[in-house]
Order: sequence, then C-alpha cells, then structure tokens
Amino acid sequence: MPLANKLLLEKYTFDLTGYYPLIVIYFSMLPSLLFGMLTGFIILDERDEEIISFIAVTPLGKNGYFSYKILSSVVLSFVFFFINIYASGLVTIPLVYSIGLALLTAIEAPIGAIFLAAFASNKVEGMALSKVLGMMYIAPFIAYFVKSDLQYFAGVLPTFWVTKAFFSVYYDNGGYWFLLFAGLVIHLLFIFLLGKKFYNSGR
Repeated sequence: MPLANKLLLEKYTFDLTGYYPLIVIYFSMLPSLLFGMLTGFIILDERDEEIISFIAVTPLGKNGYFSYKILSSVVLSFVFFFINIYASGLVTIPLVYSIGLALLTAIEAPIGAIFLAAFASNKVEGMALSKVLGMMYIAPFIAYFVKSDLQYFAGVLPTFWVTKAFFSVYYDNGGYWFLLFAGLVIHLLFIFLLGKKFYNSGR
C-alpha cells in the first residue's frame, strides 16, 4: 500500500494515506466473509454427498458438527483480524478496542456460513448466493463516504457497525461502546433469523 501511494503521488498527486482507515477495516473484515463462505460451501458439499446424514447418527450429532464448523470459522476470522490490523502497519489503534472489533468481525463468519446453508440447495446455488452475501461489504464505503445521517440506513448491515466502531476509535469521535453494542445486537439478530430459517428448512 505505501508503494501504491508513492506511485499515485508521483503520477497523479493523489494521496492515498487519508483512505488507509477505510482500506484497513475493509480488508480486515474480508477474512470473515471468506471463511464464512468456505464453511458454507463445505457444508453444502458434504450435504450433497450425504455425509451429514452419517454424522447425524454419530455421538457428535448434526448440531455438534455444525458447531464445530462454525466455531472454526469464528476462530480463524478472529486471528486474521489482528494480522490485518497490526501486520499492515498502516493504522494503529489500542489493543483493547481491537479485541472488541475482532470479536464482532469474527461472528460475521457464521452469518455467511448459515446464509448459504439455509438458502442454497447445492453448490451452484451457493455460488450465486455468495455474490449476494458480498453486497454486505458495501457498508464500509457508505460509512466512510456518506457524511450525513443517511448513512445509518446501512445500519441493517452488520459490517456497518464494525466500520463505525473502528472509525470512532481511529478518529477519536467517541461512542465506541455504543456502536459495538449496536453491532453485536445486529450480528446476533442475523444469526438468530438465519439459524431459524436453516432449521425450519430441514436441510
């Protein structure tokens, strides 16, 4: 990113450093999308192969199987958030705030996984629906570029609250804990509704 910024300054006198917070938080949330999609595709694949039917009669059970898959995606997303935030060296925020942001970001992985498992009947449908899932990650750009209160219409998207909480720390705007709590409510509501849809679908 510093190299890209140097080239842009030399050729177009465009300074990218002002956009570093947006770039960092966006790419820090992408692992949760990717791990969620990966988990969802694994579930779809194993459902197509009827592996889940065999697992259901083992001591692990279907619920244990899904819990294991979901928890794995959460842990990986949590770890990768810190890697993206601190290994990039582009922005710096206190660790205590990063922990809350990482936890909130990590539970976006179950949202993606359950969404695909609930609405897709097979891997082909899953691939199409993954494009819809990716639209959730337009929220950081709305939070950054829309300066009016109209940006809060994007509050229905979980990623909006992660972005706002991150910006509140980076720009020292205040309201971090409220934004984190609001984001937690939205994330858990998504998981509850998608989980209900998944179990009601009988898949």
